[in-house]
Amino acid sequence: LAGIIAGRIREKYYKPVLVFTRAEDGLKASGRSIESYNMFEELLKCRELFTKFGGHPMAGTQFSGFENSKETMFHNAPFVLTPKENEDILILANAREVIMQLGFGRVSVMTPQKHDKLIAFTSQLAHVVSNAFVKSPSALERKGISAGSYKDLTRVAYLNEHMWTELFMENKENLIFEIDNIINELSRYSEAMKNDDSDTLCRLLKEGREAKERAD
Repeated sequence: LAGIIAGRIREKYYKPVLVFTRAEDGLKASGRSIESYNMFEELLKCRELFTKFGGHPMAGTQFSGFENSKETMFHNAPFVLTPKENEDILILANAREVIMQLGFGRVSVMTPQKHDKLIAFTSQLAHVVSNAFVKSPSALERKGISAGSYKDLTRVAYLNEHMWTELFMENKENLIFEIDNIINELSRYSEAMKNDDSDTLCRLLKEGREAKERAD
């Protein structure tokens, strides 16, 4: 398996991108996409060789590294499974059972493409916005007059820039869409205030509150 996959990759890209380790029930692989190469799309071409699928625990803090782990990190957190097409229902059921035993509160099943689209909004955009927000000169003067909203919005500005750069670039099409969308939305608020248009500003705020209520 390792030779087949690595061979197909080398034929086109001339560099290894997967690391294989031997396990009791076969081989396990780890790797990431690189410039001009989408790992998921390429692996789909030889998906008949795989027996398991991946997942994503939707949990963590703004700090990286094992030393920042917590026993309760996964407690009631959501988990996303991304099985291959036509996955054996028994394998899927067993995976869900194991995940729930670890303390997760909910298991969702979706395609990798949908996962990447949603994660661009729920996680990656939040990191971009938080990181950009604290670049205001006012951030240096805010001590003593900032409360919970500032803390909530800036928590994930503490990020590992190397790791997140890689993650953003791997999912850049979805993330660019989300960034452009929020820029467009913010410009509507700005234009309303520039035009002294209180009615439009109030409507925009109402729309945002209602959107949050629907999302909850």
